[in-house]
Amino acid sequence: MIHGLLAEAPADRPAVSFGDSTLSYRELGSLSGRLAKSMDDAAGGADVTGMRVAVVAPNTPLLVGALFAAWRLGAVAVPLSSRLRERELELTLADAEPLVVCSIAKHGGYAFRDILPRLSLPSVRGFLFGSAEGELERAVAGTGAGHVRASEPFAAEIAALLYTSGTTGIPKGVLVSHRRELEGSRFLADTLELREEESVGHVAPIPHAFGLTCLHATLRPARTPCSSSRRSRRGRSSRRSKRAVRPFCTARRPSSSRS
Repeated sequence: MIHGLLAEAPADRPAVSFGDSTLSYRELGSLSGRLAKSMDDAAGGADVTGMRVAVVAPNTPLLVGALFAAWRLGAVAVPLSSRLRERELELTLADAEPLVVCSIAKHGGYAFRDILPRLSLPSVRGFLFGSAEGELERAVAGTGAGHVRASEPFAAEIAALLYTSGTTGIPKGVLVSHRRELEGSRFLADTLELREEESVGHVAPIPHAFGLTCLHATLRPARTPCSSSRRSRRGRSSRRSKRAVRPFCTARRPSSSRS
């Protein structure tokens, strides 16, 4: 299972860098543990195994920690872009039927903590809102509190429910298995010849299929993903690390890959 990637890595090795802060694998594991407990509490006693947990956030420690928290609970993660707005969020979340929604409280001038609780989402038992660094600030009961669950749980092999961009129509959910993510990330890491001492800048949004595989490719051999939720100013270099940072934004398919 994907959450095993954290346990396999050296505990004191840097795991995620964001702004001026860096979390070790031990600290990232602790963050995911705290978020998992809060998610379980927000579910109000309902079994989250196989159920959906939506995460709305840009590339931040909150997003990474919440995804691993969902997998730690045996839930199916539904990562969603923080660029989505009220109507898009309502349509997508209504289709996904999550039991819990964990979201960044505010990003890009948009207050998710005010918008999400007022949406018509009968499956949601609780909302969790936190900072980019992963510290929870607020918990709000959902309209689904006390209701029987609306749908059956997914099989244990399902890791995520990813939504298409909706360019040519209404976004559609695609089931992604743990095996697909682990094998795809291994192939990508081997193809790009990533080394343990490297840091990798995540430009591709992690809620997208390629971005999610990029994240797992860097965590697999204990490299350091550098979350990037906004573009750097042209001509400026990062001062947070003396190590070279490889931008992980290429989407070219390796010639040896098979469909």
